[in-house]
Amino acid sequence: MLTKQAPTEIQRNNADLWNNATKTRTGDTYIHLLFMGFILFRRIEFSVIR
Repeated sequence: MLTKQAPTEIQRNNADLWNNATKTRTGDTYIHLLFMGFILFRRIEFSVIR
């Protein structure tokens, strides 16, 4: 979903989104990142083992 914007503008939008997420609900974002990392780790581990 990338439009033809300047990279600086995209980075600024991402920074704004990240700041809003961390300001409003830091705990939820942190738990969500941990959960996604755990799922990715398990998926990679299973693909490596088998």
